[in-house]
Amino acid sequence: AGPAAGGSSSSSSGGSRAFEWGGSCAVCSQALGVLLRPRFVHEGSNVLAGLKLHGCRPLDLLPSVYGATCADCDAVSALRALQVGVPASRKCSHCHRTMGCSIPSASFQPRGPATSGAAAAGGPQSRRLRKAGGGKGGDPAAGLQVGGPLPHNGACEHYRHSYRWLRFPCCGQRYACDLCHEEAVADGHDAAWASRMVCGFCSREQPLDKACRHCGKRLATSAAQPTGRNTQFWEGGKGCRDVKRLDRRDAHKYRNSKAKTKSAKASRVGPKPWSGTAGGSGGTSS
Repeated sequence: AGPAAGGSSSSSSGGSRAFEWGGSCAVCSQALGVLLRPRFVHEGSNVLAGLKLHGCRPLDLLPSVYGATCADCDAVSALRALQVGVPASRKCSHCHRTMGCSIPSASFQPRGPATSGAAAAGGPQSRRLRKAGGGKGGDPAAGLQVGGPLPHNGACEHYRHSYRWLRFPCCGQRYACDLCHEEAVADGHDAAWASRMVCGFCSREQPLDKACRHCGKRLATSAAQPTGRNTQFWEGGKGCRDVKRLDRRDAHKYRNSKAKTKSAKASRVGPKPWSGTAGGSGGTSS
């Protein structure tokens, strides 16, 4: 299958259609250029396309249209809005067999020397932009290298102990949290519940879980325990102290505990007269 992404112009070279796009950055007016050459994906190759970039770098594989060849009749059909982590299927338009396709993860592997330009890594313009946006942390625009950590280990200004990025199925993009999603999307659409994540320590995409299934690092678990750690502080209104290590004079050590000492005075001398639980009319006699 090959992506059917569009561009400003297209050409044919070596039997595959190449797509070319050129423009400028809306922030710094840096000249940008992209040349994409689709490739056929089969059981012996999982390379989707080749990219030649000028003044920019790849960010993510967004929902796109792909051409799929039926295994029975060799008819070509379109798989629309296919995104990473979401399986898609359709009927063949010729023999009506069900065709399915899934992209578990996507990565960009550099080949050859880096292209020159102000936006290349190490350029003065890129250093100025990284410094200007370095306070937010977890910038999804940063390059993702599988096996290496995410920027700030995936943490953001909203959740500083959440070491992952989430892929939202509503737009197919990766963000550190739902608040980052709301701040970044241009159309203001509501965030759908994410079911996939990118580990902040090894940058591998996988189904949402409490820990990374590749490197074993523990990530943020839930909103009730945002840090994913057992600390000595009270978080979210729920205590997480280790009661075994608390001092015996601490009021929290025996609270709601079966080992808490209870007074037996009432069983020895009886209830207090003004408690309302004494027997009889509660009057006095002489």
